[in-house]
Amino acid sequence: SQPFQVEEYRKPEVSVSVTTSKSDYVQGDTMSATINASYYFGAPVSNRPVNWVIKTQDYSFSWSNNWRYTFGSPDGYWSMPWWDYGGDYYYSGNVITSGKGTTDIDGNLKISLPLNISKYDASQKMVLEAVVNDLSNQSIAASNVFTVHKAEIMTGLSPDKYGGNAGEEQSVSLVTVDISGKEIPKSSVNLSFIRRQW
Repeated sequence: SQPFQVEEYRKPEVSVSVTTSKSDYVQGDTMSATINASYYFGAPVSNRPVNWVIKTQDYSFSWSNNWRYTFGSPDGYWSMPWWDYGGDYYYSGNVITSGKGTTDIDGNLKISLPLNISKYDASQKMVLEAVVNDLSNQSIAASNVFTVHKAEIMTGLSPDKYGGNAGEEQSVSLVTVDISGKEIPKSSVNLSFIRRQW
């Protein structure tokens, strides 16, 4: 890290916000977002340049009813760095797209993005970051985080124990839920068993 000194702070005249149409999407959806710039006294900031970028990182769904169930790719879950479990405050991701635009008469810039995460093993947590320059060329930034799920229904597994001896019977509980965590009964599930050696 490198220390630095702030000689003078000037409060920006403009407030910037980023909103998405939903907080949770599913593979194949289209994300719609509005970047808004307005003066603190309420008037819109029109005809100002906007730079935006979208980043993504692996996301592991955690079921609030029972945290012992694992959803999605177990490889992605265990390989996540510790800061990914700290909520949206700690965010590290790869840039997937970026763009530029100009605010309209209402101070808005609307963008949309088809969401295709088929190349990823896990669901994705994405962040849309936007930077607007005011009339004095001061940069004001804002961001919004949203989740893109691999499917509308997710399967969670919870073994009764994580170790055992050869020849012993092992029991695993299974649950199917939607992206809000509501249990979905009578779902058809395909199971695969993988042998791993250490």
